[in-house]
Amino acid sequence: MVAGLDNVRDSGNELDVWAERKVSGGKLIKVELVISNESISKASITGDFFAYPESFIEDLEVDLKGKSTEPEPLAAVLKQFLADYNYPVEFIGIDYNDIIELILECLAKTGNQ
Repeated sequence: MVAGLDNVRDSGNELDVWAERKVSGGKLIKVELVISNESISKASITGDFFAYPESFIEDLEVDLKGKSTEPEPLAAVLKQFLADYNYPVEFIGIDYNDIIELILECLAKTGNQ
């Protein structure tokens, strides 16, 4: 049961879960996931970091929609998304693995580990 856990809201049909972290260098990353029927129905990735091309984060959020909340397969999908992206991606202030770790942290808060 997720009731009572920090950063988790249970509305009955959906779980809204989020995690945030300051990474080395002081940049903040926040990931928020809405989970319904054991899949991600919405994702939001924000913070004071930069990714180029600028559309990468939005494209990643769109790609996460409908993905299973099983951590290992999702981690593989996330790594493959970067590898298959149409353009080289550059991150300033963070590493892509920081985003992956926060997404997996969100899932852990729902009991998926």
